[in-house]
Amino acid sequence: MTLALARALGPEIRINAVCPGFMATRWFSDALGQEGLDDLIQRQQAATPLKRAGTAEDVAVTVLFLADEARCTTPASF
Repeated sequence: MTLALARALGPEIRINAVCPGFMATRWFSDALGQEGLDDLIQRQQAATPLKRAGTAEDVAVTVLFLADEARCTTPASF
């Protein structure tokens, strides 16, 4: 959908998407307890290419970058 919107609306409107995977949030600690969350984070870190679990702050920084600084960022496959 991102590519289709970029083709339809560009270049006047830039289209980007943020699709995070696992995020270490309070929702998980409330459901699993801190020990369960720590275990889940370790398993997620082992399974991801960057070897880290994302946070809400990571997503916020990415969204701010796309909204303000990424003036020429569009999907790569036109």
